[in-house]
Amino acid sequence: MLSLNAILSFCLVGNGLYYMSIVKLFFLLFVFLFVGACKSPTPHSYYKISPVEGAECLRYLDRADIAADEFMEVNSFANAGNYLCRVLLASWYERGVAVPIDYDKAREVYQAAAEANPAAYLALGRMAKLGRGQEVDYVLARQLYKRASDAGSLQATTELGKLMEGGKGG
Repeated sequence: MLSLNAILSFCLVGNGLYYMSIVKLFFLLFVFLFVGACKSPTPHSYYKISPVEGAECLRYLDRADIAADEFMEVNSFANAGNYLCRVLLASWYERGVAVPIDYDKAREVYQAAAEANPAAYLALGRMAKLGRGQEVDYVLARQLYKRASDAGSLQATTELGKLMEGGKGG
């Protein structure tokens, strides 16, 4: 077992100083990356809301069997201004989950959510591109994908690139 004196003597003489510098360098690099990662943008950093807000609605994500009381719960959170719940609610209107398909209502709810959650522009762009509740409008789709892309949505950037590559929308 190495004693403190043995470690200190190794670090202060000969090659130990070199190895200690390497250890310090890696330590500083680790601290820099760790602290930098904490402050760097995350995939969802473009949201203007807390990541915890909307957690109430996450349990309903990817479910197709929504009961009436669960729909009302998400609807109440959305009406209270919870933007993640608004996006979920709009997707239900768009896909006909727990309610009949209503593209106009979906577009209205996505638009209300887009102020604080620019990812809603991705959904609005998809609706314009596919002609859901409207004529197919590639120009509008590109504009909406661009807004979501500028806010940090990688998926919107990909969709924008696909439209551009296909020469659709301008």
